[in-house]
Amino acid sequence: MTASRAHETGESGRSQGCAAAAATRPPRTLDCPAKSPFGVIMTFIVFLILIVGGVLAYRYRVPLIAKITGQKETRIRRALEQRKRS
Repeated sequence: MTASRAHETGESGRSQGCAAAAATRPPRTLDCPAKSPFGVIMTFIVFLILIVGGVLAYRYRVPLIAKITGQKETRIRRALEQRKRS
């Protein structure tokens, strides 16, 4: 087909096979990395690690606070128990 014939019929230079393939292409849905399967799994793992870390920090709060502040564990425990009573 010549260029003038293609212009008259309104066809672009592409064959019908290419146009059909472009029309059947799946839409792009991975605009956000968190929506990919890897992103969802990684988000879940990070969330799970934060929850487990928070629970462990609460469970071992007396030794952690004692190490951070340099105080004795008994003093920290007394201070925490005193808060519970008041």
